[in-house]
Amino acid sequence: MLKNILSFFVVAQFCFISSAFAAGTETQVSNSSANKNSAGTLSSVISVRAKVKSAANSSQSRSIASALTGSFRVASTLNAVFNGKSTAAGASKQFVRWPVRIGSGDFADLKIAINAWYLTGAGAVNMPNGFTISKAALQNSDSTISTPILFAGQRSLVVPAGANDLQSDAILPTSFGIAQFSRGEVFWLKMELSVNADEFLPNSKMRNTNSVAGSSVWFVNPTMTTVSDVDALGAFTSSGTKPVSKPNGFCPIVLGHFVSGDAVTWFAAGDQIFAGSGDDVKSPEGFGIYQKTLLGDRSSGQVLAGLNFSANGAKMASWLKDSKTSYWIQYAKYFINQIGTNDFGAKPNTAIAKVQAGAQQMWTQAYNSGTYQVLQTKIGPRTTSTDQFATEVNQTPSGGAGSVWDTTGEVSQYNTWVTSQVGVRMDQAIELNSWRGVNPSRWVTDGNANYATVKGVLPSAAMHSLLAAELRGIFNIYP
Repeated sequence: MLKNILSFFVVAQFCFISSAFAAGTETQVSNSSANKNSAGTLSSVISVRAKVKSAANSSQSRSIASALTGSFRVASTLNAVFNGKSTAAGASKQFVRWPVRIGSGDFADLKIAINAWYLTGAGAVNMPNGFTISKAALQNSDSTISTPILFAGQRSLVVPAGANDLQSDAILPTSFGIAQFSRGEVFWLKMELSVNADEFLPNSKMRNTNSVAGSSVWFVNPTMTTVSDVDALGAFTSSGTKPVSKPNGFCPIVLGHFVSGDAVTWFAAGDQIFAGSGDDVKSPEGFGIYQKTLLGDRSSGQVLAGLNFSANGAKMASWLKDSKTSYWIQYAKYFINQIGTNDFGAKPNTAIAKVQAGAQQMWTQAYNSGTYQVLQTKIGPRTTSTDQFATEVNQTPSGGAGSVWDTTGEVSQYNTWVTSQVGVRMDQAIELNSWRGVNPSRWVTDGNANYATVKGVLPSAAMHSLLAAELRGIFNIYP
């Protein structure tokens, strides 16, 4: 009986959505879900929320060509906001090669989007200098075909400091002799960037060349080093003085139109935990809870497209400082906010109301950006230990008994409040159980040193994987 009712509801919901789109409106389906219960199941309450926007106000209308029926979204996995800048003595060029793995669905075209700012724990920061993209190209997985990436018909693009979302011309699948960019396919992005000697280029510590064989970030002084052309097939080669190789470098965001519909895509606002701190940067393809969640089991049908806007030390207030951060939410269907850990100090007088207000503002930003549903993670444990976190009994909440991190402290109160907001101001509170001990304010233990955490602040590499598997189970609910 329940199955028949749910089937009727899904059909009715589909008809409702189809009618709304036919009428030229934007319809959003909200999935308000309770937290995991003690049995580990997920109770879901599904509701439909329609938000009608005029074409002039739609955040996506400017990007969707009339000949393309699919939504314009983030198109590949592991897209990451810049969260720093780098240079090398005497270098005026950077050569980068990154994999582009198509996620979530099949795409009718691709574009790369360029920023000249980066996100820190204090908020968005404009680059101190502009730069030039001298040349860029996309190559297929076996490096037998290379197609140039153009900007308004030109190979180069001058990028001023502070620029946001400068998009390339569309890259079409016919350039590779294929009908579409299919989910799970891997392409290689190659770029040459230029600055004045000793000036900076933005980078992201969430993209690491150690994660994927064949990726590279090279700084060079062109008077001393010659590097193969961007259009040359395969990895870069060099002669002369050896390039300065770095693990992090310039990495644009990849966008595109779905062939049809609007498949699952994700936007994450996070701090050091979603940025991958504590994990092994050599983890295949991606590292950190969020990146591993997007990859799933790494098979073609599992890979999700997503944007990771996380930064070490991020707080609610820092995120809200600049509209550049929330601007990018428009390119994903769903929004998850993990920020909150750094908003709580060690003192009992933490202003919990301020943290709650910040969370509400972030949720509102997401809805105003057109996201379908908003998810909020609860904050995990933070403790010290006298036995390297081998046992729960030898852990003490950071700040001591009665601190904000203790069982009944402000963090616990905040987590309870997050649950109370489900169906009121946002759609789902995420309780990740993997890292919690019997006492939820302590790290889980298995008798071994540093099993779940090394210093009591960040999850261990093993825990990043467990948390990612748990979060992916939640992501899989969303259509």
